[in-house]
Amino acid sequence: MSEPKHLQFSNLEGLRGLASIAVVLHHMVLVFFPFIIFGDEKLGPIHSGIEKILHGNPLMMFLSGTFPVAIFFVLSGFVLSIGYFNRKDDDSLRKQIIRRYPRLMIPALFSILICALLIIIGFAKNIDTSSITGSSWLDNGWTKDPMLFSAIKEGIYGIFVNSGSAYNNVLWTMQIEFTGSLLVFLLIFTVKNIKYRKYIYAFTIIGLINTWYFAFIAGVILADLYSSGAIKVHSFSRLKIITITAIIIYMGGVPLLNTVNSEYYGIFSKIDLVNIRQLFLTIAAILSLYLVIFDSKIKRVFEFNKIQRLGKYTFSLYLIHLPILYTFTCSIFMFLFNYGLSYKMSALISLCLSIPLIAASTYLFERYIDSRSVRLSAKLADLIVK
Repeated sequence: MSEPKHLQFSNLEGLRGLASIAVVLHHMVLVFFPFIIFGDEKLGPIHSGIEKILHGNPLMMFLSGTFPVAIFFVLSGFVLSIGYFNRKDDDSLRKQIIRRYPRLMIPALFSILICALLIIIGFAKNIDTSSITGSSWLDNGWTKDPMLFSAIKEGIYGIFVNSGSAYNNVLWTMQIEFTGSLLVFLLIFTVKNIKYRKYIYAFTIIGLINTWYFAFIAGVILADLYSSGAIKVHSFSRLKIITITAIIIYMGGVPLLNTVNSEYYGIFSKIDLVNIRQLFLTIAAILSLYLVIFDSKIKRVFEFNKIQRLGKYTFSLYLIHLPILYTFTCSIFMFLFNYGLSYKMSALISLCLSIPLIAASTYLFERYIDSRSVRLSAKLADLIVK
């Protein structure tokens, strides 16, 4: 999710952009090949022999939907706190607090209204398509009869107090993102004048390790370590990079925990004290940021212009891709499949044709909605905090 430019690190923008693409790819897989994600034919039948091979494979990290979200959460903790740790400016921190709600709410509200409008005019094809693909993810989307007032309420405050959205289901993260942001600000105000704040960090981690908020706290700690110089940017050894990368791939590619793949978790599958998959994904996200921030070679890769520019469109891509999948992608698939093309060919063509539309819609959403929400929230903060 995008932040004010003065708080950005170009390498982290690159990581943010690639993470958003992974979310889109994950949802594309859920539309046509849900067994890869669920590993359960009750939730999605097998359409290709390779699906059994891919499910539970650590390399599925690159098609994960939840792992990128964990990265977003750690990134939020880092980006929202690094500015204060670098400048120690209370007014700047207060402005961030004021900006946060409109910055998240305005684009999210517009995405909900777009979804509601598409449902109202009859463009929703996800339920019809699910009867062919067997995707429970498609079948469980857009089941609510749209009402304009209901959509507005959901966008203004519903997504921030409830877990999920009836119109744009990627917004299940908004309640966590907003609450996590407030937690970050509270933690900064608590530790800013305390020399031995590591004890507060440790206490907070112990209390929150069973939640997604652990990711936000980890981001704050990484920002503190970076700003204080406790860990400096340097060239990691090859062995260190390989070891950390292997852990990231294994933990980031961890599948949904069920009886089919519980062996993936080993002894951890017996632990009930924490959501072990959530913890694995968070650790993988923390290590990902650690590499991108502190290893000079990897940092330069993510600073490459075409990669770091993706960060600008992260939030827009995250918000706008689902309505396209539920309408255009599903419509093209049904047309081709009913015309007589094979299942795989129909799926491939519909996805390929959807990519340009998703890219164009993302560009327009960023230009006319997302970027303006950034400017508006900044002006509001400047008006309140003189």
